[in-house]
Amino acid sequence: MCSIDKEQFDGNISLFYGEIKNGNNHRYLSWEHCYEYFYIYRKDIDYDYASLMLSFYLASWGMYRGSSFLLRHDYKIYKTMLEELLTIDLWDKHDWSQIIKANEIIERKLSPYKNNKEDKNNKNKISNTLITKILLGIFGCTPAYDRFFVNGLKKYNINNNKIPIQYCKDSYMGIMDLIDRCKSSFEFPKIKLKFNENIYYPDMKIMDMYFWVLGKE
Repeated sequence: MCSIDKEQFDGNISLFYGEIKNGNNHRYLSWEHCYEYFYIYRKDIDYDYASLMLSFYLASWGMYRGSSFLLRHDYKIYKTMLEELLTIDLWDKHDWSQIIKANEIIERKLSPYKNNKEDKNNKNKISNTLITKILLGIFGCTPAYDRFFVNGLKKYNINNNKIPIQYCKDSYMGIMDLIDRCKSSFEFPKIKLKFNENIYYPDMKIMDMYFWVLGKE
């Protein structure tokens, strides 16, 4: 039995996607543009253009605000990361072992751009928020564990649900199980990209939308 109310689920998705549907230049579309590019051109990537696409999507979703280390660098810092990251095929897949490999690549390639001085508080560690936003933008293989998404998981867990709010295997598998239960209980949304009807929103992006709205409200 699914622990999500279908009416609430559909309502949250409609609230989120309604912002995209009703305007051609909403910032939420930055994810679509990014995901579409990597999905279509995964075998023929222009790494300079891909780096620019990724950086703008991340900026649209708050990763360049405040004291972010990304503000100190141009978009080209992603090039070597993408060259290695795109050797992994995570499109339309939910493979935690491969996601771990992707996590390690992002961490290793971006850490040098943070403060390299020895620091006991892990200043050089790349946040799970940034890692998951990169994976969501490129592969659509995991939700982005940002503030609203995590707050959404907390609200969901109030009703005796037990999906860990930290980005980890147990949390990821809990969301995977929830997707399966939703699909067995009601018609799971099939959403096409606004400007490319041949590509659908991946399941993890839909769960990202649901929990993000739940946590924002």
